[in-house]
Amino acid sequence: MDLGKMTILNHSMGWEMGTISAASGNLVSATNRMRSEMLLLEPGTVIDILNFEKFQMTILIYDTEKKYIATTGWIRKRYYVESVKNYAIVLANVENSSLVGLVDEIATQVKILLPDKSELSICTSRLDSQKKLDFITNASNNFFNKYNIVQGLLWISSDGSRLGTIEKSEIYITSLDFIDVTEGETWISSSDASVIFYDENYVPVNGLVNASDTVVVPLKCRYIRISIPANEVTRYTFFRAEEEKHAYLPFRYELRNIDIPNEYVTEKLEWVSGTILAVNGMESASESRVRSRFWYLKAGTVISIENDEFNQLTVMEYDSNLLFCKSSGWCVAFVIKTNNYYRIVLSKKNAMKLISDEKEKLVNALRIIEKNDLADYASKIGTGKLNRNGALFHFQVNFLSGNYGSSHCFVENELWCFSASNDDHTNWADVQRFKIDFINDMAYPVGHFFHNFGHMNSAEYSAYSQSLIFGNGSGSYTLEPKIHIISNVSQYKNQEYVDISEVALTIDCGEYNWGKKLNVVWGDGNLGRGDIAFLILDDNKKIMKIQLGKGNNDLGMGQFKNGKADIVFNGSFRIIQEWSQKNGDEVNQDSCYYNGHLYLALGHDGLWYSKNELTKDSTIAKTYFYESFYNANGKEVLSTMEGITVTEKYVLLGCSRGKHYIHVYSR
Repeated sequence: MDLGKMTILNHSMGWEMGTISAASGNLVSATNRMRSEMLLLEPGTVIDILNFEKFQMTILIYDTEKKYIATTGWIRKRYYVESVKNYAIVLANVENSSLVGLVDEIATQVKILLPDKSELSICTSRLDSQKKLDFITNASNNFFNKYNIVQGLLWISSDGSRLGTIEKSEIYITSLDFIDVTEGETWISSSDASVIFYDENYVPVNGLVNASDTVVVPLKCRYIRISIPANEVTRYTFFRAEEEKHAYLPFRYELRNIDIPNEYVTEKLEWVSGTILAVNGMESASESRVRSRFWYLKAGTVISIENDEFNQLTVMEYDSNLLFCKSSGWCVAFVIKTNNYYRIVLSKKNAMKLISDEKEKLVNALRIIEKNDLADYASKIGTGKLNRNGALFHFQVNFLSGNYGSSHCFVENELWCFSASNDDHTNWADVQRFKIDFINDMAYPVGHFFHNFGHMNSAEYSAYSQSLIFGNGSGSYTLEPKIHIISNVSQYKNQEYVDISEVALTIDCGEYNWGKKLNVVWGDGNLGRGDIAFLILDDNKKIMKIQLGKGNNDLGMGQFKNGKADIVFNGSFRIIQEWSQKNGDEVNQDSCYYNGHLYLALGHDGLWYSKNELTKDSTIAKTYFYESFYNANGKEVLSTMEGITVTEKYVLLGCSRGKHYIHVYSR
C-alpha cells in the first residue's frame, strides 16, 4: 500500500496488515497492527472507534504535501479533525495480539463521519459526492441531489466557451453532485434541464439545453451535472431508464450503522443563553433557557431529551429563507416531519436559572438521531422489489370484516394479522393468516377465522407455552386493565368463529390502580417455562415485568384458579420489576419483545417505533426508528403504524394508509 497515492476518499477505505512509525511516518511491518490508506480530511470530520474497550487507534498526521507532522499516540475515543490535512489510521486491539486474517472484520471498528458542506447545517444528507465510504451509500434510484445545490445555471454556449461554469440566475438551481454515468447509457429527466457531460478528469465535454425525457450519455463521458428550474426542485427526478419500472426511492444518502455522536451534535449547535419566542421565532433573553443556532434537519430525525422530570425542549421550524414557520411546543421528544431549518430551545420545567454546570447537563441530555434503519417508499411505477439492505417487500392484508388492522404476530409458522373487534366483545372481526416466503420475498394467504377478542392492540404468541397473550387496551381511557391468555391457540385456526369467553383465561387487574390501556406481550423464555410477560400501560408510561403462575403455584396477585395442570396458567402472577417514564412518546400501536429489548410501535404518523432496553436499575434506554412514505410527486402519504414483530433476521411492520399493509425488512 502506497500512502502517497491515496489522498481522497473516492472509494471504500483501504486497510492492510502493518503499522506506521510514530517517529518518521513511514510504513513498518507488523502482525499485531493494521493501517489505513492516507485520507485527506476536512475540519469537523469525526474519526470514531466503535468498541473502545477492545480496540485502540493512533492517527498519523501529514501536511497537504504528504510530509509527516505528528501522531496522536494511542487513543480510545473519537478524534475530531481540526484542519485540512492528510491522515492515516493504525488500529490494534488492547492485548496487542495478532490480527492476521482479521483485517476485513476489524476494519469495521473505525467509522468516519464526514462534515456537512453548509455553514448552517450538519445534516447527514449533505455529503460531498466525491467522498464516499463503504458505510455511506446512495440509497436511491433518483440521482438528483436537491440537498447539495446552489442558485445558478450551468452555462452552455454554441461556441463552447465557459462550458460548465455556473452563471448567476434567480430562477435556476444547480446540483453540485457529479453523477456517475457510462457512455451509451440512457437516463430519464422528468422535466427540462441543462445537462453538462464531463470526461473522467471532470473536464466538461458538451452539454444539452432543455433536456427532458430521454438523455443518452455521449462517448468518452463519465459524469453528469444538472441545472433545473428552481420551482421543480421538490419533484424533479433523474434516473436510469432501466429503473423506470422499479420502486421509486427519493434521493438520499444512508449512513449504515452510524448514530451521530451527541458531543459532535451539541458542539456544532453552539448553545447560548436565551430563548426563542413561539409566536414569531425571534430571539429573546432568558436565564432559564438555552438556544441553538439554525440547523438543517431532514424528515424522520428524532429529537429527544433524557427526562429527569424537569427537562424539556421545544423545536422551532423555519423555511429555506429562514422565515419562522411554527413551534413544536414544549415536549421531551419530537419527530421532524419536513426537511427544513430548525432551532432548539432547552429548559427546566421549574424555570430555574441555569448556571454553567446546569447548562452543560441540559445540553448533554439532548439526543438527536438521524439514522434511518428503514427504507421503504411508495412506488412511482409498479411495485418493484427493493434491495436486501433494509426493505425487502410488502403485501396487502384484506380484512373481510371491514375493520382496520391492529396487530400481528407469528403463531408457529404462520403470520396472524388481527383486525379489531369492539371492547365489550359483542361483534366479530377477522384474523387473516399468511405463510411468509422470505427467500422469494412473497406472502400468501392460508386461511382466516373470526374473533371477538377486542381491539387486539398488542398480541404475542409464545412457542414455549404455545399460548397467545394480549391485553384489552384500546383507544379507551376508562377500561379497567385485563390480561387474556389463550392456550394452544393454533387448534382454533380452522374454526369459523372463536369466542373469547370460551377459550381465554382472563385476569382482571383493575384493583391495582396501575392505569389504563393495557398491552401485554411475552418476555424471556425463562428456561423454557414461557411464563414471563411485560405489561405496558398508559401509552407506554408504565411498564412491568411479571411472572405468570402455573399449576398449583399461587404467585399472590391476580385470580388464582386451583386444580390446573403443571403446565397450565392458573390466573395468578407476581411483579418482578417496574419502569416508569413521564413521556411515553406516543400512543401504543403494538408491542413485542425480542432478545432483551421491548419494541413499541408508536402513533399515527408514519412508521415509527422505539427499541427499549429495560435496565436493571429501572431506567429505559431508547433508540428510535422512523420512516415516511411518499407518492410519485414527492408528497408524504399519510400512514399509521399498526403492528410490529421482530425475529432473528426480520422486522415486520404493519401500516395503514387507506388499506392495510405488512412491510418486511431485514435486520
